[in-house]
Amino acid sequence: MLKFYIISALMFLFTFYCLADFPNLRQRDTARQEELRPSLEKIRKDHPRIFCHSEDFLEIRKRINSTPEIKEVYGWLLEWARSDQYYQNLWATPNQLIAACIAYRISQEKPVFNHAVAIADYLMNSKGDSWTLPRIAKGLAFAYDWLYDDLTQEQRQRYGEASLNSAKECYKTWRHSDFNNHQYLEYGPILYTGIALLHEGIDDRAVEQLALDGLNLLVDHFMPAHDIVGKGDGGWHESMSYHAFFTYEFAHLIELWSSASGEDLWQNFTGLDGDSDWHLYCNRPFDEGQLSIADIGDRNAFSIANAQYLVLLQNKRKDGLARY
Repeated sequence: MLKFYIISALMFLFTFYCLADFPNLRQRDTARQEELRPSLEKIRKDHPRIFCHSEDFLEIRKRINSTPEIKEVYGWLLEWARSDQYYQNLWATPNQLIAACIAYRISQEKPVFNHAVAIADYLMNSKGDSWTLPRIAKGLAFAYDWLYDDLTQEQRQRYGEASLNSAKECYKTWRHSDFNNHQYLEYGPILYTGIALLHEGIDDRAVEQLALDGLNLLVDHFMPAHDIVGKGDGGWHESMSYHAFFTYEFAHLIELWSSASGEDLWQNFTGLDGDSDWHLYCNRPFDEGQLSIADIGDRNAFSIANAQYLVLLQNKRKDGLARY
């Protein structure tokens, strides 16, 4: 009997340690996550894992050089990336870090690498909030992944730990409904950290939990919610403004997992089908009769945030209107 109590006590202490060791996700489904755990083994072992892979860059360079429109836009990106400019606005800075990483992997120019490192170092020492900490986690995860081959071991450790710490902070924010834009912006980016750092020796247990939480939210919450709201005719109940505010982040998460794992989540997903039709219906550019739907935002322009994911609908769902 004494042995039974000792074993029970040890099991309780172990369980308490596991719960205390990592922030709790409200309504975390541990049984479902055990079903998802084998999926983590699909993640590529090399870097980069996020969106593009090493073998893709030769083709990307060829496409830039052969397509005048893309070459012009890349020129704008490269001109900025060769400078030392970046905003100290934590909504924008992580995106600029991602842009600098992209410019470096394509150009392989040392000044561009130095620019990316300077932005990453700035983010490491920045104090974010519930909105910007997820963006910091995402930006530093992207830098870890895309600059991996050229970073020192010390830099990888610092950026990886900073991304992980920022991602852990996300759990202090209330987990909103799957039908609330907050959920996608405040919790969605943890998947970047989970994927970039998986099996990299930087608190592997915590990173694996991030990856499981992020994947669980994506496939069992975010995608089904969009299947309910947008399936067939597109749209989002929170308004055009909030739709533009977060939908790019959601679509990028689908592509994040698909590109890193080789599992094409787009193939059978219909939750954004009709989304471009909804935009056309609401904006009515043909008669300037834009419809007021809740918090509509800028009445005079098509939000640039929409362009960040409509290209995915064109490419992955063969949406001709999105292409237009």
